[in-house]
Amino acid sequence: MTGKGFFSTRLTSDNVDLWNLLQEDEKTKNTRVLKAFAHFCQMDRSMLFASYLGDELIGLAAVYLAKEDKSAMIAGIKVHQEYRESSTRQVIRSSLPLFRTTNIQSVVAAVAEVKETIADYFPFTGYLQSWSREALEDLGFRPIGAVNYCRIENISKSIIISSSKKSDYSHSQGMELIRRIRKQGERVPSTVLLGLDLGESTKHSVISSTDDAISMLLTYVNIGNEIVFPVFLAEAGMAANEVSKCFKLSPNKSNIDALIFPSIRQSQVTIMEELAAKLEGELVVNSLALMQKNL
Repeated sequence: MTGKGFFSTRLTSDNVDLWNLLQEDEKTKNTRVLKAFAHFCQMDRSMLFASYLGDELIGLAAVYLAKEDKSAMIAGIKVHQEYRESSTRQVIRSSLPLFRTTNIQSVVAAVAEVKETIADYFPFTGYLQSWSREALEDLGFRPIGAVNYCRIENISKSIIISSSKKSDYSHSQGMELIRRIRKQGERVPSTVLLGLDLGESTKHSVISSTDDAISMLLTYVNIGNEIVFPVFLAEAGMAANEVSKCFKLSPNKSNIDALIFPSIRQSQVTIMEELAAKLEGELVVNSLALMQKNL
């Protein structure tokens, strides 16, 4: 490594294919994931940075500007395994805003607590693997809360996801639902805001409470034999059986290995438990630490 200088550059939409060079899991190269990533890169809220050691690409960082929260979210990190211990801090640091602005006053990240790698279908999921936490702490990030990554697996029956009462929604309705949930004292992480912005890359199911408002919203996408739900929003106190009405069973043998819910509030784990029981599957819950650095 002697003589090799570290430098970072912001990528343009012409060279975003570099992201795939550091993908370790072949499942994440699914066509829908790649299409959604291309959509992410075209968003005016997104930024992508590449880090090099000499002429070797060693890391990438994806940033999402959650302006409603006045924060920038480190939504994805890729670092070549050989350089994780020595260079993760630099890769992350190169993506951080240089100063505080009216629109961006902090940087946030959701980080897996478990050391084992959990499925990362960025941008449908917006969390970082556990090996990035030490670097974040060195850079001044501190825990501010937690959400849960829930996975329902070993499902024995086929699933049909259906809408109830209302089959469409607008981005503004989704944001209004988030504001109501937050007023009820619940935390909704910026990963969900990213999920809303990926709306055209996903299917959805909603439950309406009035003509102009929705009380539950979930968005989902089939990736291979798994279904990922970038957005799962339900008003505090919504009964688990109301949510589970969106999931119907078929007697046919299931071709789905798992359902993945990346951002579940602690108060909604019971909903996941009931849903797993209805689907005759097993629920696995992993905690994601929400970390923040004020600018």
